[in-house]
Amino acid sequence: MGLWDYLKKEEVSPEYEKAKERIMELHRRDGSLAYINWMSQIEEGRGEMQVEYVRGEMRTGEQLFLYDCQGNESGAIEIEELYIGKNEDTAECSENGEVGRIVFRNQDAEYGEFWKSQYAGCEKKEKNRKNC
Repeated sequence: MGLWDYLKKEEVSPEYEKAKERIMELHRRDGSLAYINWMSQIEEGRGEMQVEYVRGEMRTGEQLFLYDCQGNESGAIEIEELYIGKNEDTAECSENGEVGRIVFRNQDAEYGEFWKSQYAGCEKKEKNRKNC
């Protein structure tokens, strides 16, 4: 059996399919969404992240929920400051398609993967719709 035949026969794991569905659900939800490029801690309980604003508006004072690379919730933060564009102009809300930086206060960092989060979104579940 050649390498190509071996690769064609590999089956996708159920865990991979579930993670793919969770990530697709993040993209289908109403509310804001951003991709996190990097995160770092400024001081205890406070951090910053560079993001690409994908959809919706994020505003200072708003609560965001963070998700890991498998679409599992990894924490929650409150936005303290928003910066838009390469010049990092201060802003009250984000703009789609822009790269920016968010300074935040940790609200819930009990998850082990908090600092490895990949996605930030305003809407966690239907019951949290009022937070957006």
